[in-house]
Amino acid sequence: MITGMVGGIPEGVVFDPACGSGNLLRAFQRRLGAGAHLAGQELDPALARIAAYRLDWSGQHGPATTIRQGDSLRDDQFPLPPAGEPDAGAALVVCDPPFGDRNWGHEDLAYDRRWEFDLPTRADSELAWVQHCYAHLRPGGTAIVVLPPGVASRRSGRRVRKEMLRRGALRQVVALPTGVAGGHSLGPHLWILSRPGDGRSPANSVRMVDGTRFDRERLRQIEGDWWHEFRDEPGVTADVPLIELLDDDVDLSPAGTYSGRRTICRPSTPARWPRWSRCWPASRSAGRAPRRRSPGRPGCRWCRSPTWPGPGRSR
Repeated sequence: MITGMVGGIPEGVVFDPACGSGNLLRAFQRRLGAGAHLAGQELDPALARIAAYRLDWSGQHGPATTIRQGDSLRDDQFPLPPAGEPDAGAALVVCDPPFGDRNWGHEDLAYDRRWEFDLPTRADSELAWVQHCYAHLRPGGTAIVVLPPGVASRRSGRRVRKEMLRRGALRQVVALPTGVAGGHSLGPHLWILSRPGDGRSPANSVRMVDGTRFDRERLRQIEGDWWHEFRDEPGVTADVPLIELLDDDVDLSPAGTYSGRRTICRPSTPARWPRWSRCWPASRSAGRAPRRRSPGRPGCRWCRSPTWPGPGRSR
């Protein structure tokens, strides 16, 4: 699926810093052919050897295919691209990193230059991987990272997510259904980032894609496309301006939160809250249940009410 979301043929290195047995790199090798420049790193020596063997035995070993063993966060085997060199770095970074690791190196790596958005907390190893992938990108490069859904809303990661948005690095967040990725008990998220430069300006909005209800046919369609672009689709996609995301929570969860440009406010009892009761027939006619908005979000999609105070509270 990830290979189907990459636009065109990336001219440059495809890098996976947590390559495991090489599944993602092998998928890109099949699509890009013998000229693919592939690189990967894996902590487990056995898996690193398997990944190297799989790429060798395919008969399409590219001129720059390199698999190295080591801890990508603590012992990065690939040097970071120097600043000011547009051709240095990876054109594409793909990664399905380990998650929930509290011993990822928070104390040892406190002053590492990879933390462009802020030092992640000990509980946010996934955000450390996101920044590691981003640090290896060349200007104009793209990173696609598979993450658990909790990373999008965990309070301890607010500062990193906020700085990521302010710099215009995050382009898309795609929520996928449960069972689509091995090792994830819940439906994973795909975070798509790009480094500004080489004609690509910082993002001023984030495309949210709620694919939690995608069936197998829709998933096969995405996998079969050379470049699958999520087009405007009510209830599935929404381009959310950064100003609407930069609140106290910095919640980047697409599922059920950004089904449109504005969320739907939900009074507990329409009779008790007549000011908001007109939203209920509007939401029913749209085929969507009313939804409680969280503090700091923009107003109701239909009545444009700026807030919903909730039961027992007054404006």
